[in-house]
Formats: sequence, C-alpha cells, structure tokens
Amino acid sequence: MMCLDMMMANNRCPCGSDRDFEICCGRYLSLSACAPDAVQLMRSRYVAYVRADMDYLSYTTMPVQRAGLDLAAMHAWATESQ
Repeated sequence: MMCLDMMMANNRCPCGSDRDFEICCGRYLSLSACAPDAVQLMRSRYVAYVRADMDYLSYTTMPVQRAGLDLAAMHAWATESQ
C-alpha cells in the first residue's frame, strides 16, 4: 500500500500534519470552517487535489478566475496522479 493510501486508511490528513483528517483539513473541505491563513489554505487545497474535490478547489479560487477553470481537466489530473 502506498504511503498516501495508508494515511487515508488511518484517517490521517494527507497534508502531512499527522492529524486526523476531520480536525485538520476536513473541516475546511466541508466548509464548516475557513482556513485561517495562507499556509492552511494551500494545505487544504493540496488535500482537495488528493481527494479530487473540485468543488472546494473552485470555491477557493478567486471569483474572477473561476470562469477559466477547467474542472474536468483538473479532476482528470487529480485522479490520474499518484
């Protein structure tokens, strides 16, 4: 099993914090909290790519740039990457 697969099986956050997903980036991806700073935002966006959560990636993209997002291509990249 790959390292990332092991982390997710143990419900560890893929951002590398070694914390439980739900109390780490999970709360940001579920939109129950906002990332408090740029570092946590970028960690949560990384996790969104790992989980292929295009809704979160779109939501956290500046509104003026959302129209230019190719969510299908982003999803394909996220699901094909290891």
